[in-house]
Amino acid sequence: MPYPVADCHCDTLLKRFMYEREMSWDMVTDGFEVTKDSMRAGNVALQVHAMFVPDTFRDMALRVALEMMVDSYQLEMDHDLVRVDGPDDIEELSPEQPGFILALEGSLPLGTDTKLLPVFYGMGVRVLTLVWSRPNAFCDGVGNERGLSEQGIKLIRDCEDIGIIVDLSHASEATFWDAMNSATRPMLCSHSCCSKFSSEVRNINDEQMQALAEAGGMLCIAFFSGFLNGTDKASIADVVKHIEYAVDIMGPDKVGLGSDFDGLPFLPTDLKGPEDYPAIEEALRKTGMEESTIEGVMGGNLMRFFRENL
Repeated sequence: MPYPVADCHCDTLLKRFMYEREMSWDMVTDGFEVTKDSMRAGNVALQVHAMFVPDTFRDMALRVALEMMVDSYQLEMDHDLVRVDGPDDIEELSPEQPGFILALEGSLPLGTDTKLLPVFYGMGVRVLTLVWSRPNAFCDGVGNERGLSEQGIKLIRDCEDIGIIVDLSHASEATFWDAMNSATRPMLCSHSCCSKFSSEVRNINDEQMQALAEAGGMLCIAFFSGFLNGTDKASIADVVKHIEYAVDIMGPDKVGLGSDFDGLPFLPTDLKGPEDYPAIEEALRKTGMEESTIEGVMGGNLMRFFRENL
């Protein structure tokens, strides 16, 4: 029987939002990858659903985020999910009764200060990705040089006080290190890869991986072909290569999965959706990886991280 899976990132809420408006987005493939059936086939026990507001809607970011939040209740019913608010909810999850955590990807809907943060927490947000690549009032994303602003430092402290986990995927390297120097609680990279195998700016380097692990954080490996090998053609073997390397650098309990399903233009050719998680598990097994490490990577590590930090 495959191990229970926990996935730290998908863009299904964004895709639902775009489809409802009969709009396209050049980063989104056709059809839904994360569905009730594909989750069941892949033995998924926990899915993190991100609310991401594209630049197209920058001037109405708060409105769009709230619409996605409302749709998360419909998603909860459509996929027969348990909404996770705290660590006790994690204990109840299984592939037979999966759950989801709501994340806000990018601080754009917050505006220029943290006043709305308690509102988002009250409506279920438990993970905050500080930035989606492009700069906001709190920090810069990848490809930019600025780190955290004063409001950005306050945002991290307020997240820690209220119980929202900070996500450093998409952050500039300066933002990453400012966050590491400002935070007192573990953080994660929800959907990134290792720069060892691709110079894509969204990946993180060995020093960042080590620092994240030493602070009790996690790296969840994304499935975008460009992150995996710098091309538009990758395979499960590339995913395994990143997992093995991250485990070597960070330790067996600090690595998980962060697919980015429903938000990618190019997936590995042998990875269509959550239904193929058992193939990743089997590929890890063929490397000779210890069973306890495989179980952790597939979902045990991330479930534990959320139990300890929500």
